Amino acid sequence: MDALYDLPYTYSPHPDYRGTRIPAYEQIFASVTSHRGCFGNCSFCAITEHQGSSIQSRSSKSIEKEVKTLAKHPKFRGTITDIGGPSANMYKVGCNIGGCRSQNCLFPSPCKHLQVEKQADYTRMLREIKGIPGVKHLFVASGIRHDLLMRNPEALSAVISEFTGGHMKIAPEHISKDVTDLMNKPDGSVYRHFEQQFQSVSEQCGKEQYLVPYFISGHPGSTMSSMNDLKNFLQSRGQKLQQAADFYPTPMTLSTAMYYTGIHPLSEKPVHIPDPAEKAAQKKALFWHSRTAARPLSPSGDDF
Repeated sequence: MDALYDLPYTYSPHPDYRGTRIPAYEQIFASVTSHRGCFGNCSFCAITEHQGSSIQSRSSKSIEKEVKTLAKHPKFRGTITDIGGPSANMYKVGCNIGGCRSQNCLFPSPCKHLQVEKQADYTRMLREIKGIPGVKHLFVASGIRHDLLMRNPEALSAVISEFTGGHMKIAPEHISKDVTDLMNKPDGSVYRHFEQQFQSVSEQCGKEQYLVPYFISGHPGSTMSSMNDLKNFLQSRGQKLQQAADFYPTPMTLSTAMYYTGIHPLSEKPVHIPDPAEKAAQKKALFWHSRTAARPLSPSGDDF
């Protein structure tokens, strides 16, 4: 990866665009990729299939070199908008025993062999890069795997207090254990616990900050009852989602197998599959506060 990112990129759109404004370019211009891959093994996500389950990380020197190049660019205004990957705090995190057959590194809880201490190395790197001349601010805008972050108090405090630009993206996806089990995600109690820690650290450092949670409607196993539980959960907090994912099948994922067969391929147990009318109703429940349909996000994780 160091060799790839050492190539002489211009950090500018192709000349054929001839000065046309490109919103995506403006968003990612000062964003730096630190790694590829994800060991989350979420049932609905294809990232593992096209990036791998082992984290491939750049060296801190490679990232530092890119930031120094960006800092000299005439368009740079002093803010690194992101240093991360599919889940920012997975940078250089691996397995102490080299992996296993189950590959459920985070489900039902983070594995004891996972190198959770590496998250502190990530935040120390962020501090070093923030000290580069010309860099005034540095934020982590990539999604955070919150159940992993809670396993390292030092990293948790640093990410929230030093590198959150007012909003932190996390992906609990649902709060009902029946649904999160099918998603290979931690249940709602983990999200609630992290929410408390996030608020506590934000208050301690005197910052007004907010979590941006991502949820999925219409996932296999999700019923109107479980979706109403999520709706009530959001209403009780006054949370008005602006974006969410309405499940659709993506190749090579467990959730897609469930969607087409109505059966979990590993347990062989039947799974409730919402029909189109119920999927629409579930999405409506998720946006309880608005009659206007919000923009759906990709459940593949690519928006994340």
